Amino acid sequence: AGEAAAPHIARAAQDAAQYASEHDEELRGAAKQVARNVAPRSIRPAVDALGDELAKRPRGQRRDDESDEESSKDGDGDSGQASKP
Repeated sequence: AGEAAAPHIARAAQDAAQYASEHDEELRGAAKQVARNVAPRSIRPAVDALGDELAKRPRGQRRDDESDEESSKDGDGDSGQASKP
């Protein structure tokens, strides 16, 4: 059953990626508004500032930074913890 669903899942993933690419700015604007609305009023200026800083970065740089963060989380030996003797 899983093998029969694989092409449909792949197509759905491809369609979702295409939609996200075509509607990138709308999705970013909606995400920014949601983040601001769920944040307590006292930290909304910080949420706005973070959003402004992220908007200044080139798109490729954002993706590279995210992958660097992920590689440090997956235990590549530099986790920041002291190793056992």
